[in-house]
Amino acid sequence: MDTIIILAVDDEPLILRAVERTLARVGTVVRAASVERALSLLEEHEVDVAVLDFHVGSSLDVLVRALQKRGVPFFFYTGSPAAARRAYPSVAILSKGEEGLREAVARHSQTKEPSKTRGRRGRAAATDDES
Repeated sequence: MDTIIILAVDDEPLILRAVERTLARVGTVVRAASVERALSLLEEHEVDVAVLDFHVGSSLDVLVRALQKRGVPFFFYTGSPAAARRAYPSVAILSKGEEGLREAVARHSQTKEPSKTRGRRGRAAATDDES
């Protein structure tokens, strides 16, 4: 059975690690602390679903377009749900601290076939800029 690959993007390292721990039982989590790193991970992995913080930098639109172009479902997991809703009214939003992150990932990943993990099953990839 193949596992899903989840791209988690947040510029706050503690939140990023918490998201990874929460989602580790759902699939393989690849983490990015910046849009640039997230774009690189999109090239390296067949991402099935992405969880994005709304405040990861001014180039968020570039990441959103890249995910849309690849057909990767995504949603915002953010402390600023109202701002995210204004900027992206058609994108699903889960407020940080709300229960249901695993369920949201499972629901969104159902729109894409799971990737072949080629030995990456159950292992998380750290960001280059993480300490």
